[in-house]
Amino acid sequence: MPGKKEVCIRGETGNILMSVEALGREGDRVVIYGKMLAAWPCKGYIDGEDILKIIMWVLFRPIVFLPLFPFVLERKIRGWFIKRRRH
Repeated sequence: MPGKKEVCIRGETGNILMSVEALGREGDRVVIYGKMLAAWPCKGYIDGEDILKIIMWVLFRPIVFLPLFPFVLERKIRGWFIKRRRH
């Protein structure tokens, strides 16, 4: 089970594909420290131009997602209440 300071990337079935434990910097690259498939330690790099792509995704994708957000939020809340009733 991941700790509170880890960020998990999950697959379609909910299994943890990668848990990111820390971020660092080496020169103009971001270094990602974590574990693949919750077992193998790994160290990955993101180059400068890819960092810019990520920033563009973060800034401009929400514009497309925002109109859908109330529906996604409603579905999450409804699912949470259904789970609570079953227990």
